[in-house]
Amino acid sequence: MKIWLNGVSAEQISLRDRGLQFGDGVFRTMRCCGGEVALFDAQYARLQQDADKLGIAVPDKAILQQWLQPASQLPGAVVIKVVLTRGESERGYAVPAGTRPNCVIYAQPVPAAGRQWRDEGIAARICTTRLAVQPALAGIKHLNRLENVIARREWDDGAIVEGLMLDTDGWVVEGVMSNLFFVRRGMLCTPDLGRCGVAGVMRSEIMRQRETAIGQFDLGTLLEADEAFVCNSVMGIVPLRRIGERNLPIGPVTRGLQELWIDTFAE
Repeated sequence: MKIWLNGVSAEQISLRDRGLQFGDGVFRTMRCCGGEVALFDAQYARLQQDADKLGIAVPDKAILQQWLQPASQLPGAVVIKVVLTRGESERGYAVPAGTRPNCVIYAQPVPAAGRQWRDEGIAARICTTRLAVQPALAGIKHLNRLENVIARREWDDGAIVEGLMLDTDGWVVEGVMSNLFFVRRGMLCTPDLGRCGVAGVMRSEIMRQRETAIGQFDLGTLLEADEAFVCNSVMGIVPLRRIGERNLPIGPVTRGLQELWIDTFAE
């Protein structure tokens, strides 16, 4: 893994950083191949939107692109993670005047299993860990991902790739590392993320391409789906072949949407 801090190669960050102390920051995960960061404009816009909600200043777009250059020039398909923290402070939640954000960039090869997942589909379990309802943080890809960490610890079966998470009221929200879509009676559906969950860039791109019903769906409705898939900006669109004990086909809506981004997710 290669790491840069504010555009300079680094292997450490201050122990006073508020990202470490409080999870005070946001991040984006991007895919890059051949020097081009996929969906960069959308990724930057989402980084800015999330950071604005927390009152964190974002590097100018041109500066961030410059900082991404060394990572984008690495060979092959690369995962780039951009972590933006509020910066350093002493103990205490109050933010001191003059706090300057830190931007950490990580780069490593894209996981090899992605293509197989897209072609053959994956199995997902229903997690027992629930997502807390907090509208003030809903949609934001903030650094406090402990719910996802706890949920991911629920299984070590290599045959299960993803876990699907519900909120504390029992509504289906998302995957541990992905957004969720399903098709029911010909309509593409995705959960409303106005109360919790992460609004991913791929989720937004899919909804721009195809009419999508956004709503609160219980587990029973999901299990009645004709087809389903999960998505994120690294692995693309991945069919769900099994949810719990329910087997699903890879349907035409999933395959059609995959075709729209076949070049983006080429290995």
